[in-house]
Amino acid sequence: MHILKYGLLIAALSSGSAAAADSQSALADANFDQRWSWSGFNVGVIAGYGTQSDEQVPPGGGTPVATAEGDGDVYGAFIGYSHQVGNFVAGIEGSFQKYDTTFQDGSGVTIEDMWSVTARLGYAIDRFHGYAFVGGAMGNTTAPIPQLVGRDIGLVYGAGLDVAITNNLYAGVQYQHHDFDDFADLPVGVDINASMNTYTFRLGYKF
Repeated sequence: MHILKYGLLIAALSSGSAAAADSQSALADANFDQRWSWSGFNVGVIAGYGTQSDEQVPPGGGTPVATAEGDGDVYGAFIGYSHQVGNFVAGIEGSFQKYDTTFQDGSGVTIEDMWSVTARLGYAIDRFHGYAFVGGAMGNTTAPIPQLVGRDIGLVYGAGLDVAITNNLYAGVQYQHHDFDDFADLPVGVDINASMNTYTFRLGYKF
């Protein structure tokens, strides 16, 4: 009789332990399935603020003979692809940014828009993703004087941080720096070396 009771007790305990183990395993699997992955195609929109400056130097270099600055709003869109291996995330991104920034030196030169393609490398911890990037950019200007209207290709680099909101939606902040040497080789008797700093909020969707 005692043996039967002990047998029933052991069977009950074993059944309970197995059920608990199965429950913990299922919970672990569910948590694993809920982990965010940054791999995939993504698209989004951009909005923020930009500052710009230039130095007008004699051809070939030397002491600047004049400088100019400006600032204004920035907005645009981006599309890209990322692939995550472990905690590391690599990707490529193309973006278009429309600027409402005018140099405040009376020239009337306005940064019209900026196209860029960048390579990105980042580190992700679940739903947080910090990254740096570098690439090429093409900038366009408008001005009341035709000689100051130009287009040039320069360098862009920066860093950002994205945070997942839902399984597909994420938001982030980003800093960009653009550099242009002798912008568009404009026929104005000096080399115009221009740079821009852009601070933006980003809202993206990952497929």
